[in-house]
Amino acid sequence: DEVKFYKDRFDLQHITGIDPCLREARTTDEKDFNVRTIRAGVENCDEMFPQRFFDKILALDNVYHYPDKEMALRNLLGLVAPGGKIAVSDVLLKQSSGTSDTPLWVRLLLRLMGIPFTNLWTSDEYRSKLAGMGFDGVDVQTISEQVLIKGWSRYLPNTLLQHLDYAIIVASAPIETKPRPKKKIA
Repeated sequence: DEVKFYKDRFDLQHITGIDPCLREARTTDEKDFNVRTIRAGVENCDEMFPQRFFDKILALDNVYHYPDKEMALRNLLGLVAPGGKIAVSDVLLKQSSGTSDTPLWVRLLLRLMGIPFTNLWTSDEYRSKLAGMGFDGVDVQTISEQVLIKGWSRYLPNTLLQHLDYAIIVASAPIETKPRPKKKIA
């Protein structure tokens, strides 16, 4: 089961699933699970949860569909505790096919697949954008072999896939270094 895999892989004690298409909220409290699923979109998560609510945030196989990926990642940064991690799996442009070199037909085909072209970044752009948002320790690890080659190649032409990469991106929320104000003792 996918939920159990991620729970074990990332040592998750509690999972809150966000699904904009969900009809009603669901809670699962079984022996190995503590899962809550709510109807929401990533655009309004910062309104639904208090700041720094989560220790870890995983956005798996969905980031490329967000209407505004950059805004969504900024919102998620506010929801993760200092030193907490955010991990996303995402479609990237290959370094050699940077945004200005990508053929129009690739852009159009991706748009038909529900992927706004503005959401497609190279690994260098990912590192730069996340660092610019305030994330620390941005790590981009390609998993194209497992996802694109062994999976998507059954459904999509190689002429498209040669322009794409697929990666897991992990970054940390900065640890606060400002001292907290001291309380006066009367």
